[in-house]
Amino acid sequence: MLALIGALIGCALAQAGRRGQMVALLLHLRFSARAPLVAGLVLAVLANVALSVVGGRLIGPVMPGNARMLLLAIALLGAGVSLLVRVKAPAADSVNNRYGAFPCAFATLWAAGFGDSAQLLVMALATMPYAGMTAAIGGFIGTVLGLVGPLLIGPAFFQRVPLRLIARCAAGLFLLSGAWLAVAALGLTGQS
Repeated sequence: MLALIGALIGCALAQAGRRGQMVALLLHLRFSARAPLVAGLVLAVLANVALSVVGGRLIGPVMPGNARMLLLAIALLGAGVSLLVRVKAPAADSVNNRYGAFPCAFATLWAAGFGDSAQLLVMALATMPYAGMTAAIGGFIGTVLGLVGPLLIGPAFFQRVPLRLIARCAAGLFLLSGAWLAVAALGLTGQS
Protein backbone atom coordinates (compact mmCIF):
# COMPACT_ATOMS: atom_id res chain seq x y z
CA MET A 1 0.00 0.00 0.00
CA LEU A 2 2.90 2.35 0.76
CA ALA A 3 4.28 1.84 -2.75
CA LEU A 4 0.86 2.57 -4.28
CA ILE A 5 0.35 5.84 -2.43
CA GLY A 6 4.01 6.87 -2.70
CA ALA A 7 4.06 6.28 -6.45
CA LEU A 8 0.70 7.99 -6.98
CA ILE A 9 1.57 11.16 -5.06
CA GLY A 10 5.20 11.21 -6.15
CA CYS A 11 4.46 10.79 -9.85
CA ALA A 12 1.66 13.36 -9.80
CA LEU A 13 3.85 15.95 -8.05
CA ALA A 14 6.87 15.17 -10.24
CA GLN A 15 4.93 16.40 -13.30
CA ALA A 16 4.32 19.93 -11.97
CA GLY A 17 5.49 22.31 -14.69
CA ARG A 18 7.74 19.71 -16.29
CA ARG A 19 8.34 18.90 -19.92
CA GLY A 20 5.54 16.31 -20.06
CA GLN A 21 2.92 18.91 -19.21
CA MET A 22 4.36 21.32 -21.77
CA VAL A 23 4.31 18.63 -24.46
CA ALA A 24 0.70 17.83 -23.51
CA LEU A 25 -0.17 21.52 -23.98
CA LEU A 26 1.54 21.57 -27.39
CA LEU A 27 -0.47 18.51 -28.39
CA HIS A 28 -3.66 20.22 -27.23
CA LEU A 29 -2.83 23.29 -29.32
CA ARG A 30 -1.92 21.22 -32.38
CA PHE A 31 -4.90 18.82 -32.40
CA SER A 32 -8.55 19.59 -31.70
CA ALA A 33 -9.66 16.05 -30.78
CA ARG A 34 -9.07 15.38 -27.09
CA ALA A 35 -10.04 11.69 -26.95
CA PRO A 36 -7.16 10.45 -29.17
CA LEU A 37 -4.75 12.67 -27.24
CA VAL A 38 -5.84 11.27 -23.89
CA ALA A 39 -5.71 7.72 -25.29
CA GLY A 40 -2.16 8.33 -26.57
CA LEU A 41 -1.18 9.79 -23.21
CA VAL A 42 -2.61 6.82 -21.31
CA LEU A 43 -0.83 4.31 -23.55
CA ALA A 44 2.48 6.22 -23.35
CA VAL A 45 2.30 6.36 -19.55
CA LEU A 46 1.38 2.68 -19.41
CA ALA A 47 4.42 1.79 -21.56
CA ASN A 48 6.77 3.89 -19.41
CA VAL A 49 5.39 2.51 -16.15
CA ALA A 50 5.62 -1.07 -17.43
CA LEU A 51 9.24 -0.50 -18.44
CA SER A 52 9.99 0.97 -15.00
CA VAL A 53 8.40 -1.92 -13.15
CA VAL A 54 10.17 -4.53 -15.27
CA GLY A 55 13.49 -2.81 -14.59
CA GLY A 56 12.75 -2.59 -10.87
CA ARG A 57 11.67 -6.22 -10.64
CA LEU A 58 14.83 -7.33 -12.47
CA ILE A 59 17.31 -5.49 -10.27
CA GLY A 60 15.39 -5.65 -6.98
CA PRO A 61 16.12 -9.28 -6.04
CA VAL A 62 19.90 -8.82 -6.39
CA MET A 63 19.99 -5.64 -4.30
CA PRO A 64 20.31 -5.70 -0.52
CA GLY A 65 17.72 -3.77 1.47
CA ASN A 66 19.96 -0.77 2.07
CA ALA A 67 20.75 -0.51 -1.64
CA ARG A 68 17.04 -0.48 -2.50
CA MET A 69 16.47 2.22 0.09
CA LEU A 70 19.41 4.21 -1.29
CA LEU A 71 18.03 3.90 -4.84
CA LEU A 72 14.71 5.28 -3.62
CA ALA A 73 16.56 8.11 -1.86
CA ILE A 74 18.40 8.94 -5.09
CA ALA A 75 15.11 8.90 -7.01
CA LEU A 76 13.54 11.28 -4.47
CA LEU A 77 16.56 13.59 -4.46
CA GLY A 78 16.61 13.61 -8.27
CA ALA A 79 12.92 14.45 -8.38
CA GLY A 80 13.46 17.29 -5.92
CA VAL A 81 16.37 18.78 -7.84
CA SER A 82 14.59 18.47 -11.17
CA LEU A 83 11.59 20.38 -9.81
CA LEU A 84 13.87 23.27 -8.86
CA VAL A 85 15.42 23.51 -12.33
CA ARG A 86 13.52 25.65 -14.79
CA VAL A 87 12.42 23.73 -17.88
CA LYS A 88 12.64 25.28 -21.31
CA ALA A 89 9.39 24.93 -23.23
CA PRO A 90 9.70 22.72 -26.31
CA ALA A 91 9.42 24.44 -29.67
CA ALA A 92 5.94 24.56 -31.14
CA ASP A 93 7.13 22.88 -34.33
CA SER A 94 8.56 19.92 -32.40
CA VAL A 95 5.13 18.25 -32.50
CA ASN A 96 4.57 16.80 -35.95
CA ASN A 97 0.91 16.36 -36.89
CA ARG A 98 1.50 14.33 -40.04
CA TYR A 99 0.45 10.99 -38.51
CA GLY A 100 -2.56 12.09 -36.48
CA ALA A 101 -3.40 12.82 -32.88
CA PHE A 102 -3.11 9.36 -31.31
CA PRO A 103 0.28 8.24 -32.70
CA CYS A 104 1.74 11.69 -32.22
CA ALA A 105 0.53 11.86 -28.61
CA PHE A 106 1.84 8.39 -27.86
CA ALA A 107 5.27 8.96 -29.40
CA THR A 108 5.93 12.43 -28.01
CA LEU A 109 4.62 11.73 -24.51
CA TRP A 110 6.46 8.41 -24.32
CA ALA A 111 9.69 10.16 -25.31
CA ALA A 112 9.05 13.01 -22.85
CA GLY A 113 8.41 10.54 -20.02
CA PHE A 114 11.33 8.26 -20.78
CA GLY A 115 13.93 8.74 -18.05
CA ASP A 116 12.05 11.40 -16.11
CA SER A 117 11.71 11.56 -12.32
CA ALA A 118 8.40 9.72 -12.26
CA GLN A 119 9.84 6.76 -14.14
CA LEU A 120 12.81 6.52 -11.75
CA LEU A 121 10.49 6.76 -8.72
CA VAL A 122 8.37 3.88 -10.01
CA MET A 123 11.44 1.78 -10.75
CA ALA A 124 12.89 2.42 -7.29
CA LEU A 125 9.60 1.53 -5.60
CA ALA A 126 9.26 -1.59 -7.75
CA THR A 127 12.55 -2.93 -6.38
CA MET A 128 10.91 -3.35 -2.98
CA PRO A 129 9.61 -6.85 -2.22
CA TYR A 130 5.96 -7.38 -3.21
CA ALA A 131 5.61 -3.81 -4.50
CA GLY A 132 5.75 -4.23 -8.28
CA MET A 133 2.04 -4.14 -9.08
CA THR A 134 1.19 -1.48 -6.50
CA ALA A 135 4.03 0.75 -7.72
CA ALA A 136 2.78 0.27 -11.28
CA ILE A 137 -0.81 1.19 -10.43
CA GLY A 138 0.18 4.20 -8.34
CA GLY A 139 2.72 5.41 -10.88
CA PHE A 140 0.25 5.05 -13.73
CA ILE A 141 -2.57 6.93 -11.98
CA GLY A 142 -0.26 9.63 -10.62
CA THR A 143 1.46 10.29 -13.93
CA VAL A 144 -1.81 10.39 -15.86
CA LEU A 145 -3.26 12.81 -13.29
CA GLY A 146 -0.16 14.97 -13.55
CA LEU A 147 -0.23 15.10 -17.36
CA VAL A 148 -3.91 15.24 -18.23
CA GLY A 149 -4.55 18.81 -17.00
CA PRO A 150 -3.11 20.62 -20.04
CA LEU A 151 -4.93 18.24 -22.39
CA LEU A 152 -8.31 18.85 -20.81
CA ILE A 153 -8.01 22.51 -19.80
CA GLY A 154 -5.63 23.85 -22.42
CA PRO A 155 -3.39 26.92 -22.04
CA ALA A 156 -5.47 28.19 -19.11
CA PHE A 157 -4.09 25.26 -17.06
CA PHE A 158 -0.81 27.08 -16.61
CA GLN A 159 -2.63 30.22 -15.38
CA ARG A 160 -5.14 28.44 -13.12
CA VAL A 161 -2.85 25.99 -11.37
CA PRO A 162 -0.02 27.42 -9.20
CA LEU A 163 2.59 25.10 -10.71
CA ARG A 164 5.61 27.02 -9.42
CA LEU A 165 4.32 26.83 -5.84
CA ILE A 166 3.41 23.15 -6.21
CA ALA A 167 6.82 22.40 -7.72
CA ARG A 168 8.73 24.17 -4.94
CA CYS A 169 6.72 22.54 -2.16
CA ALA A 170 7.07 19.12 -3.81
CA ALA A 171 10.81 19.72 -4.31
CA GLY A 172 11.21 20.44 -0.60
CA LEU A 173 9.24 17.32 0.29
CA PHE A 174 11.27 15.16 -2.13
CA LEU A 175 14.60 16.59 -0.95
CA LEU A 176 13.81 16.16 2.75
CA SER A 177 12.49 12.62 2.39
CA GLY A 178 15.33 11.66 0.04
CA ALA A 179 17.96 13.01 2.43
CA TRP A 180 16.33 11.20 5.35
CA LEU A 181 16.23 7.91 3.42
CA ALA A 182 19.85 8.34 2.28
CA VAL A 183 21.02 8.87 5.86
CA ALA A 184 19.04 5.84 7.00
CA ALA A 185 20.31 3.68 4.11
CA LEU A 186 23.93 4.64 4.71
CA GLY A 187 23.59 3.97 8.43
CA LEU A 188 24.55 7.48 9.49
CA THR A 189 21.80 7.74 12.09
CA GLY A 190 24.13 7.01 15.01
CA GLN A 191 23.06 3.41 15.46
CA SER A 192 25.77 1.00 16.47
